[in-house]
Amino acid sequence: DEAEDAYAADDRARLLAANDSLGRQSDSVKRSMAMLAETEMVGMEISKELGRNRETIENAHMRVKEVDMMTSTARRAIRNMTNREVQQKLIVICVGVMLFVATATVLFYSFRANK
Repeated sequence: DEAEDAYAADDRARLLAANDSLGRQSDSVKRSMAMLAETEMVGMEISKELGRNRETIENAHMRVKEVDMMTSTARRAIRNMTNREVQQKLIVICVGVMLFVATATVLFYSFRANK
């Protein structure tokens, strides 16, 4: 009878130890599940934020392209204006030289005719 009681007490002790171990494992699984849920929420928030950042970057990229196009157009306009300025200066110089030559010719022939 005492041997059975010893076995029963030993069985009870093992059963209690197994229950304690099972309880700790259950708590550990619950903590892991809570951590998993929290990690999943953080991942979803990060994914949404990355989506917003992508949209912002794409909009900025479009604006950069527009500014680049405007800059290219402005650069061409300035180059054309500079070319026209050079042409006009050359025309003014040519007209000035022609006026000088014409004036010199008129003066030369007028002094020659007076002699």
